[in-house]
Amino acid sequence: MGVMRNVFVRTNIKLCPDLQQLESGQGGIILLWAIDVVVKYNECQAKHSAVVKALK
Repeated sequence: MGVMRNVFVRTNIKLCPDLQQLESGQGGIILLWAIDVVVKYNECQAKHSAVVKALK
């Protein structure tokens, strides 16, 4: 099982996407930026949680 775990981890670990730079102080722009950040965080957190569970 250890070999399969290593193969799974090596093939499925990817860096989280870069966050966009906030370049405006306008409320609508800030809201869209914040939504994008939350979505990217949740996706990245889910991937990393799956890897951690696979290694247990």
